[in-house]
Amino acid sequence: MKGVWVMTLLLHCALSDKIEVLGPNSPVVATSGSYVVLPCSVRHLDQSSLSAVDLAIKWTRPDLGDDLVHFYENRKEMNTRQILQYRGRTALFTEELQNGNVSLRLSNVDLPDEGDYKCRVDSAIWADDVSFHLRVNVRVGERPVISVSYDSNSEQFSLLCESKGWWPQPDLQWLNCKGENQPAGDPEIQRHSELFTVKRRFTVHKNHIDTFYCRATLGEHKEEEEIRAGVFIDLLPMSTGAKAGIGFAVILGIVVIVLILAGIARYIYKERQRRIEEEERGLLLLSSMAPLFLAVSLIWFITPEFQTFIVPQIVTLIILVIVLVIQAVIVFYKYKERKRRIEKEEKGFLFLLFVVPLCVLVSLSLFITPEFQTFIVPQIVTLIILVIILVIILVIQAAIALYIRKERKERQEKEELNGGKVEFLLSYCLHFFNQRV
Repeated sequence: MKGVWVMTLLLHCALSDKIEVLGPNSPVVATSGSYVVLPCSVRHLDQSSLSAVDLAIKWTRPDLGDDLVHFYENRKEMNTRQILQYRGRTALFTEELQNGNVSLRLSNVDLPDEGDYKCRVDSAIWADDVSFHLRVNVRVGERPVISVSYDSNSEQFSLLCESKGWWPQPDLQWLNCKGENQPAGDPEIQRHSELFTVKRRFTVHKNHIDTFYCRATLGEHKEEEEIRAGVFIDLLPMSTGAKAGIGFAVILGIVVIVLILAGIARYIYKERQRRIEEEERGLLLLSSMAPLFLAVSLIWFITPEFQTFIVPQIVTLIILVIVLVIQAVIVFYKYKERKRRIEKEEKGFLFLLFVVPLCVLVSLSLFITPEFQTFIVPQIVTLIILVIILVIILVIQAAIALYIRKERKERQEKEELNGGKVEFLLSYCLHFFNQRV
């Protein structure tokens, strides 16, 4: 019985000397820029309270090779081997050590603080530890925006990259097409409504242009924008010889276009005149031959015997007059319709003749922008080009207008002559019929 009592006493002493370290069962979440408490406590295995004042407390980062975060021993903090990024940012709750609270307070939390943490407590006989994960909340900003400018004196391009809306501050880098980091100026940091805006400038000589990337990174998050080599080429100014050559090419091209339009207009007008003349010949033939054929047929058909036994002479005359009147009405209607169509075509042609050059001139005015004038053609050359184009267009329009007026006058004279022929034929037929009857 005495032996059982001794064994029970020894077991109680062993359990009371063994310690247990407790920590969170889920990741601890922190907000960047604030502080966070990494919870950890120690107690006896029988769940009785334990003072940690005389224990050794060691906080490390297992994901960084167990680098030291904070160390406490012999009733004082010993952080000579502490990781540089944690200097001055860690502290224990010393007043809570007697209650077994060995939690660590981490201030100014930043994204690199995210990772695994281990809390280890050692006594003279026993040791235990617990590990958990710390997650830092961030806000991913906008995609970077790149602006470019060119300095003709230094022959260098200046590239400015800007990204807004980050928390915490991101890392902004310039890279080439091979992913190599490029030397750039110091980042410019601005803070608006607790969010960061980062800018960084990068310069490159015109002989070393390439496709470049601006990348904003924050932990595992990144936003990237590229600028291709073609953008730099478009901004390069041209030499004086190139400007003069392009200006001459522009003038020559405009003159060629105007001449082609004038040739097309002349061809269309000539083709229309030819069609009008054919219609006039057909109308004249219809107006002159049809009554003649009708009159001859009636003359040969209405013999004295037919007039005596079939139809009286007065009825024959009435029928002949009705037929001639109908024919005259048809001829007059066709003449009026053709004249109306010709006038309509002339108006449309003249409208086209003036509107097309005007559209060309307006298009050129819109095309020759201030940027075009600066990099391609000086402003005085631009003014000379527009004046030359305007004079050419006005001369061509005046020549075509005179030609149209001349053709119209000749056509009116021809129509008057044809109308006289028709009247002569009609009067001759009536006179012949009256004599016959």
